[in-house]
Amino acid sequence: MRKRGQIAVEILLALILIVLLGIIIILVLNPKITGKSSLKNVDVTISTTQTNLQRYCEYVKVPYQEEIYSGNYQIDNLRFNSWKEHESYDGIIGNEVDRYTVYVKNLDNEEGYFKVIFYFYDYDNDKHSVSITKRIRARETEKFIYIDKYRYDDFKRWSYEVISETKKSYDNYYPEIVTRYKTEQRCYWI
Repeated sequence: MRKRGQIAVEILLALILIVLLGIIIILVLNPKITGKSSLKNVDVTISTTQTNLQRYCEYVKVPYQEEIYSGNYQIDNLRFNSWKEHESYDGIIGNEVDRYTVYVKNLDNEEGYFKVIFYFYDYDNDKHSVSITKRIRARETEKFIYIDKYRYDDFKRWSYEVISETKKSYDNYYPEIVTRYKTEQRCYWI
């Protein structure tokens, strides 16, 4: 009889063990009951009769590195030298012709556009101007010539202005690693 009682107890224990294993499997596989999930970035609301979990979020500063450029980065006009000449001579039809010449030498290693403005002042000190624009290759000299064939006005004096219309950039800048901070939201269950 002992053997029968012993077999009955063993069968009862085996049934209890199988039921417990079934409950454990159900609890592990079902996240709604345990509140745990194997998936990331999923918001789960857990409410049981015993506890209510709430989501708590805070903003934190997170460091990151950024490469910035600093140094002497400038934009400037092309460099040049200039000088002038004036020549008067008789024309073919007997008129007097004035030839005004400005020489401009580009001193940089880049070609660019230069504008020469001729200023003419008459005896009443009124100013008249004429402008000419040309492209000058690197390290070359170019003539800007204005010829007054008809001499409508007698000019007392003249001058000129040279303007570099092409900009160049100095690129002697260097990269530098800087640590900056950005704000991120972090959330926890409490």
